[in-house]
Amino acid sequence: MNTAAIILNIVIIVLEIVGATRSEMKLSLKTFVFYTQISNALTFLSSILLLVFGSHPWTVLLRYTSCCFMFMTFIIVAFVLIPMYGEVKRLLFSGTGLYFHLLCPLTSIAAYVLFEDHTALWPV
Repeated sequence: MNTAAIILNIVIIVLEIVGATRSEMKLSLKTFVFYTQISNALTFLSSILLLVFGSHPWTVLLRYTSCCFMFMTFIIVAFVLIPMYGEVKRLLFSGTGLYFHLLCPLTSIAAYVLFEDHTALWPV
């Protein structure tokens, strides 16, 4: 794993922690009713595991899955929620939306696509 991937995954972890501390919801199982919270928690976990275990096939698979979740989060916010509610500032540029809807998804996708190793779980 290269240095840029390590740095970006550290940034992802920091952004997830900042977003979680700014969140108005109390940490409980009810938090995970929302898809955004699930995708961000999975990304947080996958980034930690990638830093601890490196590019092990299972960590790469988990990072791939979390990036798919994060991409879906960004797409839903950008193309469904913003047109429905018309609140670009609230959903993308303020509060937890800045972290959970914009910064974490874009950083995670960029890290995975541009810098992380991609290995097959099963040999082809």
